[in-house]
Amino acid sequence: MNKIDINEKLQKFPIRVNHQVQLNSPNQEVEIWNGRFNLYFKEVSLTINGEIYYSWFPDSGVKFKGEIQNRTSYVKDLFTEQYIVKVDDQKVGSGYLQGVILEEEINVCEGSLNEFWKGNIEIPVEEIRFCLPNMRSFVGEIIRSNSKNKLPYHGRLTFISKPYELYLDQIENYNYLLFELRKKGGYAIFYEGKIFKEGGLISLSEFLNWHNRFHTFLTLLNGRIVAPLFYSGFKNNKNLWSHYTDYYKSQFRDVNSWSEGLDFKDINNLWMEFDNLWQDENDRDFISTLTHWYVEANSKAGKIEGAIILIQTALELLFNWLIIEKNKEITRSKTRKMNAIEKLEKLIDKLQIDTKIPENLDNLKKFNDNGPMAIVNIRNALVHGDKKGRTTLNRISEEVMDEVLQLGIWYVELSFLKIFKYSGRYYNRTSGRKNEMIPWKDI
Repeated sequence: MNKIDINEKLQKFPIRVNHQVQLNSPNQEVEIWNGRFNLYFKEVSLTINGEIYYSWFPDSGVKFKGEIQNRTSYVKDLFTEQYIVKVDDQKVGSGYLQGVILEEEINVCEGSLNEFWKGNIEIPVEEIRFCLPNMRSFVGEIIRSNSKNKLPYHGRLTFISKPYELYLDQIENYNYLLFELRKKGGYAIFYEGKIFKEGGLISLSEFLNWHNRFHTFLTLLNGRIVAPLFYSGFKNNKNLWSHYTDYYKSQFRDVNSWSEGLDFKDINNLWMEFDNLWQDENDRDFISTLTHWYVEANSKAGKIEGAIILIQTALELLFNWLIIEKNKEITRSKTRKMNAIEKLEKLIDKLQIDTKIPENLDNLKKFNDNGPMAIVNIRNALVHGDKKGRTTLNRISEEVMDEVLQLGIWYVELSFLKIFKYSGRYYNRTSGRKNEMIPWKDI
């Protein structure tokens, strides 16, 4: 095959999504605006010569700082008031003052903005592009780099929800940024994406209604909280507007997730089942709550003791939603005669796994060989704090505590995969094996 043939073959692969925000290192500030802008509150008008930027620390969000051009004596009394932000007499956001120095030759201020935008964000566009920090790596469909001297790579995840289609493209230097992020902590942009609407234009307000759904699914996939940032509207490949606001996301931490080694085809199938459930308000509330408790436990929020309490709370939610509300296998009145262990055993039965402790959790097996009983007994000892509970906790090693947490998280992961009708392979945290087939066969 000659060079021309190779180039022709490479041209068949799509070019990865390119966002205007390009960060070469973790926690790098994003410059949004540099120059004059105004803050307005009632009769107060401050002209600032400075910069508006997105900062990751000490807390992430849109910030501003600069020199006050028109000094006023009572600006210090207005720290609790929300200001309108204007550039060239056009409203571009709102925010609060957080610091002011008014001295003989120094007139500076700083603050935070709830949001900031450039251009007319009311204009519908052909596609909306965004960035995604701290998302784990997946082997995706083949895409081409924006750079001509780089080879194609497996970087694209595709999410279809008619009439919408969304691409999530991993950046080329993912491994380098991950290496740096593990040293420094914080945040790094790992993916750039875009959403478009088949046969029509899409507005920012339309996509913001979509945001929470996508953010929740990505969080379940990632095992820690992630959220898209820096929305930009494009038409005819021209950037018409950009919208900067902050969404909660977790700082980087290596955690296990069922999704390690997941195939990109399985991800879209899972997404479509998730998306179907999301349409119902009650199901949507269930998914959001379950996701919150799952990722907090997976991140050991409240240390390992708090995480164990959270994971059993998630398991109780699963029993109520799946067994009572969705499948109607038992009435709520009859569940009053069931204890927590019996409820958990019934849930585990739906997953087609044994209630015995998996072989690799050898410390936990020595403590109690029944999974539901081990989780409930340890959780009760943590919560109730009586003499019996304290005595139980005193004889439980840190290794046992960690293994019972991993067992509970495994139960939750299998439960939501069952709910989303998943039938592929996954990472089993109790065995440490990737690409293990899901235990049920009835889908």
